[in-house]
Amino acid sequence: MALSGKAETEIEIKAPAAKFFKVFRSELHQAPNMCPETIHGVDLHEGDWHVNVGAVKQWEYTMDGKRTKAKERVEHVDEKNMTIKYTIFDGEVTENFKSLKATLQVIGKGNGGIVKWILEYEKPSEVIPGSGIESYIDFANKFTKEIDAHIVKQDMALIGKVETEIPIKAPAAKFFKVFRSEFHQAPNMCTETLHGVDLHEGDWHVHIGAVKQWEYTMDGKRSKAKERVEHIDDENMTIKYTIFGGEVNENFKSLKATFQVTAKVDGGIVKWSLEYEKVSEVIPGSGTDSYIDFANKITKEIDAHLVKT
Repeated sequence: MALSGKAETEIEIKAPAAKFFKVFRSELHQAPNMCPETIHGVDLHEGDWHVNVGAVKQWEYTMDGKRTKAKERVEHVDEKNMTIKYTIFDGEVTENFKSLKATLQVIGKGNGGIVKWILEYEKPSEVIPGSGIESYIDFANKFTKEIDAHIVKQDMALIGKVETEIPIKAPAAKFFKVFRSEFHQAPNMCTETLHGVDLHEGDWHVHIGAVKQWEYTMDGKRSKAKERVEHIDDENMTIKYTIFGGEVNENFKSLKATFQVTAKVDGGIVKWSLEYEKVSEVIPGSGTDSYIDFANKITKEIDAHLVKT
């Protein structure tokens, strides 16, 4: 029996290839919601959720009927070819393998695609005490199908919720203050994304009922929308908005955003939640994924500006 080898699997998916790849590129914190029976937690240990080389995450999952943990470190990212390479280590993996490397590749095909997993391994001995490579291939097959089903269901749903979390280096209170009372400065912080913020009702120190109009670029297109403040919780650094006007009204019956900043030792976590009701299953303009991408982008730009200043 060979101590070193390679195992592969290919799974056809119905979800758009780019949308599936995006889960592993920047949204893996949502995986436990997509695969509740298989993946129980994904915690960020190094780097950020928008995957970069060297980022480390710990997975808690069930395989072979046993709940266990392992870590993955990103070794290579190729966005053009929708490919990420990982080293898998720690926990039972270290007990059973000298090395275990995984490659994820997503290939577009019609409206869906093909997900390919390649596992390259070296065992310490012919007989290992825990799960073998076949179990990891089965695990990859299972959560790939679960994520695919979740994306397809979400796309078809008229009503839903999407979330994103972004680690920040700036002090949490300082970041929250931008949205609380200094948002007129945001276009100077996000020069490529946010082109203007005009006050329509209320004042810049946000209160319930205040309305501002944003001019921004999303999906390569310059657009406008308004936000009305519905709720403020200074203690928990949370603001809730209703988003309306312009293209938003063409695509959504309702679109509500919740912004929350949580302090950490070095900076914090910014969480955006979007609750929506679409006008139809297929909408002509930007979907919620685009709004989540936009939220990620302005969050990172504001954070970088605050750290720099």
